[in-house]
Amino acid sequence: MKRLIPLIGAVCALLFGIVTVTAQQQTPVPTLPLAPSPTMDPTFAVSPTPTLDPALVPEVTQEMVTPTLVPAPSISDAETEALPVLLRDRVDLDLLAEQIYGFAERPAGWTGEIDPNNSQLALLIRYDLELLAAARLGPDARPEGWFGGVVSVPLAFARDIRHDLELLADLVMGTATIRPAGWQGDDPLMRCDRTTQALITVLNAENYGFNIDFGQSGLCDALPIQIAQFVESQILQPPPLLTTADELNDFNSRQPFRAENYYVVAFYDRKARNRAGVLPEGTGFAPISRSGVEFSNMMLIEGNNFRIFVDYLTTSITTEQFYALPEMSEGTQVTLCNADWCGD
Repeated sequence: MKRLIPLIGAVCALLFGIVTVTAQQQTPVPTLPLAPSPTMDPTFAVSPTPTLDPALVPEVTQEMVTPTLVPAPSISDAETEALPVLLRDRVDLDLLAEQIYGFAERPAGWTGEIDPNNSQLALLIRYDLELLAAARLGPDARPEGWFGGVVSVPLAFARDIRHDLELLADLVMGTATIRPAGWQGDDPLMRCDRTTQALITVLNAENYGFNIDFGQSGLCDALPIQIAQFVESQILQPPPLLTTADELNDFNSRQPFRAENYYVVAFYDRKARNRAGVLPEGTGFAPISRSGVEFSNMMLIEGNNFRIFVDYLTTSITTEQFYALPEMSEGTQVTLCNADWCGD
């Protein structure tokens, strides 16, 4: 009996704990009272959703939603015409730099640009040329006659680069007749001053021709003299233009020779590369000089509004008469063909 008393006490304590826990679980957790639902003030007016007048809304077009592609800067026709000159300039400029520095070194800032699609190609080549000249000669020293960078049309700008490049090459190589292997070169007239080049361009546009010995020394000194003499005699104070048949017949009668067949082909140059036309039968002319080149039959003749080259074998001039003519002077022979038959 005494042993049961502690056991009964333990059971009672256990039952009391279970009842207490159950009561705690059933007691609700206290909460705050719910706030009352808000009510709309009947005096408050709600504006309706705004609408746009369709007349004021611009029409959305395909152009407004399609992105506009802006084309990249393109090379103009004038730049395209100058491009072959520029590319030859670039090649020779690199060869000259290689001659001075070898393969590795270049002046500080050297661009080396050669992309033909670069619209700034001409300026970059000129920049590299000035760098090379400054590195070789000094910042402010340049060869006599140096053009420098002058704003002009693309072709003239490219020719100016060639002019100055040849001057620098003369100093580097020590002579005007020796160039590095692979040198492209260009028209020898580009070595002349701008005025001479401009005069030749103008006169050629007026159907005047020039037979130029590019190998002669002092070409750019001799050429202005020839041009001046020709302009003085043919433009400043030209011979009278024959307008009537009687005047023409009288002029032809005073010429020692006349074209006697339809095979007298006229040329602007001694090498017969640039054809001027065919002398009509009966056209009078006077021989002036003959080519001194061995086996050459070319003879310079003059007549009414023409001064051109022909093969003497197509004329009535004999071999003895041909060789009795003076040899044409070395250098520049200015020719023209403004007669009605020119261009035939």
